[in-house]
Amino acid sequence: MKEFPFVSVIIPVYNSEKFIFDCLFAIQNQDYPKDKLEIIIPDGGSHDATLKIIDSFKTKMDITVCDNPLKTGEAGKSVGVDKAKGDIIALIDSDNIMPDNDYIKNMVEPFLIEKDIIGTEPIFFLFREKDKPLTKYFAMSGVNDPLCIFIGNYDRFSYITGKWTGFKLNTNDKGKYLLIELDEKKIPTIGANGTFLKKEYLLKTSYKPYLFDIDAVYEILKSGKNKFVKVKTGIIHIYSPDLKSFVKKQSRRIYDFLFFSKQKKRIYPWNKLPAKGIVLFVISCITIIPLLIQMMSGFLRKKRWEWLFHPIVCWLTLFTYGWVFLRTIITKKIIIKDRSKW
Repeated sequence: MKEFPFVSVIIPVYNSEKFIFDCLFAIQNQDYPKDKLEIIIPDGGSHDATLKIIDSFKTKMDITVCDNPLKTGEAGKSVGVDKAKGDIIALIDSDNIMPDNDYIKNMVEPFLIEKDIIGTEPIFFLFREKDKPLTKYFAMSGVNDPLCIFIGNYDRFSYITGKWTGFKLNTNDKGKYLLIELDEKKIPTIGANGTFLKKEYLLKTSYKPYLFDIDAVYEILKSGKNKFVKVKTGIIHIYSPDLKSFVKKQSRRIYDFLFFSKQKKRIYPWNKLPAKGIVLFVISCITIIPLLIQMMSGFLRKKRWEWLFHPIVCWLTLFTYGWVFLRTIITKKIIIKDRSKW
């Protein structure tokens, strides 16, 4: 590899004691020069053991903890970018775990080979055998929101479809990674969970006070840069260990989207995504049969019992989204979910 670039890893936290140790331990063990790596941790006011765990790593890594008064992960990323010294920004959530010691090297290498790429992102979600069954399901399905399978805008390999996205994009297989050309009308939900972005491009976007991943990529794409790399590696994402937390996250997701859209803080034109995907999702949930077919397709590619969660997760998503939309219509109020009890 050529000279290593300086990488700033941004990890927003808020009461993240369950996951932050594994997250930082994996970064500590990376085979990457420590003088070319900094960890920036915007904290939303954690009152559990999160900060104590972080302190235990400060003698081993360059870690800066800063305040994130707006609490959300998107606000934390924005705070982190302003403090970052690196040429490359690594967006790592506190529930992300790098699976091997070469993760950062693998993510950085394409920047040294390909000119003008926006960033790099792992193509897989991975899991460990000790992880909760629901976490394994999400990793295999390649999505955190099953609606994305129907729309096609997912960005990780799904054993349901056998693809990493439902969009047709110009792709060049370079062996260790895929070099793709993004289309501003068909952008997968890239930008989170282990994504590395070039800071010089990121600084030209409207990333303050909230850095919405896909919005930033969309802005960069509009500026004329359309090359992106999907690295043939994966990251562990401990997403919703149980159904209760999944419903909670889905509710927060849609409330936040409606709130920030009304505030005109969202840039990516979500209304241009194929509406037929939403209709198909609703019909599939009602008739059940398409969900069972998807479940079997996933099972044939990855024989795990956790595929039984698929119809349940789809039904809960339909119910949660429907309830939130109905409530906002009746009350005529669009709120941002309170983070104080998270």
